[in-house]
Amino acid sequence: HLLESIPGARVLLIFTYRPEFVHTWGAKSYHSQVNLNRLSNRESLMMVSHLLGTEELDTDLEEFILEKTEGIPFFIEELIKSLKDLKIITREDNRYRITKDIKEVTIPATIQDVIMARVDSLPQEIKGLLQTVSVVGRESSYDLIKRLTGLTEQELLSHLSVLKDSELLYERGIYPQSTFIFKHALTQEIAYSSLLQKRKKEIHEGIGRAMEALYPDRLEEHYELLAYHYGRSANADKAVQYLDLANQKVAEL
Repeated sequence: HLLESIPGARVLLIFTYRPEFVHTWGAKSYHSQVNLNRLSNRESLMMVSHLLGTEELDTDLEEFILEKTEGIPFFIEELIKSLKDLKIITREDNRYRITKDIKEVTIPATIQDVIMARVDSLPQEIKGLLQTVSVVGRESSYDLIKRLTGLTEQELLSHLSVLKDSELLYERGIYPQSTFIFKHALTQEIAYSSLLQKRKKEIHEGIGRAMEALYPDRLEEHYELLAYHYGRSANADKAVQYLDLANQKVAEL
């Protein structure tokens, strides 16, 4: 509907989607498509050199990275971080080399495995924080995280700093009105899926209660989110309550 209403407007819309996604925009005169293909071997190694800060790489390391990542930029980025976190590669005299027998080390085979390995390598309390934040969604305010976790300000800021340094989250805005966002949506999805169903329900209910405490005078603005989180908790009464309120809100528009 949006695309149909703006053909004469000076508006730029950028969408990202996978090749198999079916849409009806192709026939529009104002539609252009840019295909983002996989990187060539040369481009992949240029990216690796940039990430590691050196062009000096052992040949076996180059071959290993090219074979594993198959030209997928996100995979390259996450694999490099994982190799460093697991101390499989080290830097000596401005050259990176493999320091362990690859055959004896479990190397994540997919991008999902790479991300999960990075999440699992975090200290338990910081991993728990990342998982909790993943239940909120792609982004969460500092106030909501603090209310939800019950951590002291010092503890929370320290844990969030580790997650930022690990490039799993980034911060937008100025503390304490800042928002923390997962760098990649896939990271949020994987952290969420790693939780047991019972724990997910507990956190979803905790989010609902935290929102009620944070926004007592503005609950109407959050009916839909409250219905969403309570709907995924064990609190069916609250879920029905906010779903009804959200429906009434829409009906009054």
